[in-house]
Amino acid sequence: MKYISGHQSRGRISANKGKTWEDMFGTEGAKRMHEALIQHKMGKTYEQQYGIEKATLIKAHMSQMRKGRVGTWTGKTFSISHRHNISRALTGRPCSEKTKKKIGDAQRGDKGSMYGKKLPEWHKQRMMEGHRNKIKGKTLEERLGKKRADEIKQKFSKIHKGQKGYWNGKKFSLEHCDKIRADRLGKSYEERHGPIMAAELKKLQSEWIKNNRIGEKNPNWLGGKSFEPYTLDFNKQFKEAIRIRDNYTCQLCSIFEDDHLQLHSRRLAIHHTDYDKKNTFPQNCITLCMRCNILVNKDREIWTKHFQDLLKKLYGYEYTQDQKIILDFTGGNNG
Repeated sequence: MKYISGHQSRGRISANKGKTWEDMFGTEGAKRMHEALIQHKMGKTYEQQYGIEKATLIKAHMSQMRKGRVGTWTGKTFSISHRHNISRALTGRPCSEKTKKKIGDAQRGDKGSMYGKKLPEWHKQRMMEGHRNKIKGKTLEERLGKKRADEIKQKFSKIHKGQKGYWNGKKFSLEHCDKIRADRLGKSYEERHGPIMAAELKKLQSEWIKNNRIGEKNPNWLGGKSFEPYTLDFNKQFKEAIRIRDNYTCQLCSIFEDDHLQLHSRRLAIHHTDYDKKNTFPQNCITLCMRCNILVNKDREIWTKHFQDLLKKLYGYEYTQDQKIILDFTGGNNG
């Protein structure tokens, strides 16, 4: 191995003074050197790279040099490739609380780079989508830690104490209900909220239903009408005939029976449009999925009118203006 003397080393430094890496090593060599330097420094603080003592000297020296000077990049913009290199170099590097506070103060109020500027709608939408995907299925504890989550919950509790909820006493339109149903269709609680939050929601929902929706407490209570037995002709053969007529499809959300079996492990339900179990006629029955069958238990008069109009359009059944069934015993379309 050939060693270089101090004199030779100083001479080499003098010869390379003012030259870039490209001049000294060529384009490919400079690129390799740059990549190696990034890998060496990636995710490391000055203390990790040089030790505490040397890092303190470097910081003090840099601070003294830059004091009162305008930054090199003030008023200039980085190229996309340069931004990418900076991002890679800073990835994983921890920030002290002092540095975080300094960054926050520098961007607060009218000091922020976006202060007074309006983002285009597409950019707002992209930011919202990114935020939703980042927090989807996570609890406050998972996103912010238990300490911060408890602080936020207590703050919200104080703000909303004694206030009515925004949706208290309000109803969704049928169109809005359709949008919600389409978004949730085929998704379990776990898929929509994550396993931890899903378990909490199920427990809360079960307790609330038990205390507020059982028996006479239910707003759809009709004196125990749901406990009345079905007629003998509401049997397997009749139900299968209605499913065949409706092409094994829910007549509200259009889910097929095969998909329904996979999701709920049960067949499509047969619903009495006038909610009277004694009226077991094709003109009074329609195929619905489990969720839609639950949905139509409220606003019964509206749903009865809706289903009668649908059956009239599809199969030519006849009804009176007060929603009574007109039966045809002559062997026409209504039978």
